Amino acid sequence: MSSVRPCSRHDLEANDSLNWEDSGAASGFVLDSPLHLATRNGIQCTVTSPEDLLRQTQGIGNKPWRGNFSPGDELVYTNRWHRPLIITFAKPVRGVGVQIQDAAPGPFTGVLRLFGVAGCLATVTVEGQSDNHNDGSAVFIGAVGEVADIVKADFHTLAHDPGEAHDFAINRVLLRT
Repeated sequence: MSSVRPCSRHDLEANDSLNWEDSGAASGFVLDSPLHLATRNGIQCTVTSPEDLLRQTQGIGNKPWRGNFSPGDELVYTNRWHRPLIITFAKPVRGVGVQIQDAAPGPFTGVLRLFGVAGCLATVTVEGQSDNHNDGSAVFIGAVGEVADIVKADFHTLAHDPGEAHDFAINRVLLRT
């Protein structure tokens, strides 16, 4: 049985990453779902969402994201809908983490569900504050296990005001292999 636990960015001890600029799309452009990308170390990944995704850059470029990631952070945005963003890894990993921000201003809950081949390994939540400070304060959500058995990560947010949008953005995906 796997033991997957929540972790900080530091405790993740990432040694690989999935970077949205590798999609080839400039900020403000639509990414089709499914999207096939490889990590810096060559792990093949499939990124899916029920709707198309939008490539964004924090504070820079065509239609920039105006949030609380660091200036120039490359992002993917769920573009209009409360939908999960799901990343499937062709090779299992030990840990996954990102900074996450809801598109609606105010408090929100970030949710990360991690799956192995036999089902759900863990669900991690983090409380965040969505604003436009452009300062790197977007909350980090991550989890790490003892062995590499994570094959899928499912990200979404829950806004505290049910009348608000639940679309969200994440920056590069940090991985521990």
